[in-house]
Amino acid sequence: MGSGDTVPWPSDTQAGTGNAGVAQIVSQTDGAVGYVDFSDAKAANLKFASIKNSGGKFIEPTTDSAAAAVATATVNPDLTYSPLNASGADAYPITSPTWILVYKNQTDKAKGEALKGFLEYILTGGQDLADAAQYAKLPESLRTKAVSQLSQIQIPA
Repeated sequence: MGSGDTVPWPSDTQAGTGNAGVAQIVSQTDGAVGYVDFSDAKAANLKFASIKNSGGKFIEPTTDSAAAAVATATVNPDLTYSPLNASGADAYPITSPTWILVYKNQTDKAKGEALKGFLEYILTGGQDLADAAQYAKLPESLRTKAVSQLSQIQIPA
């Protein structure tokens, strides 16, 4: 198939706009297979595939199996990591992180403070909302590292 910005798909392939569009096509096409984020797949009532993980166990996608994959992933100093095919008996093998990229040097005081406050919230009390939003909570070790990096954000006086 290929990789990169443009992938040459077969001419009979259907495409959807975003996760919701792909979920709609999959739900309306008998025998269709697609990859959609967990919350959109749940909202569209799609059937899930259990995928064989690195331990040889077939795992259904859930927030718990995603958290299990992240918990065993190696986290780099810049907080990047890959939970793909992570070890662990309960790890879902095609878990993917959602990233938030932030400029270390903010140029606007009000926006910088709002951004830092938002990040602090989602890394602390906001974690309690993860399940309702169909996201896995961050493992404590990763959450703690992320909170400590907030001090690197430079906000002008």
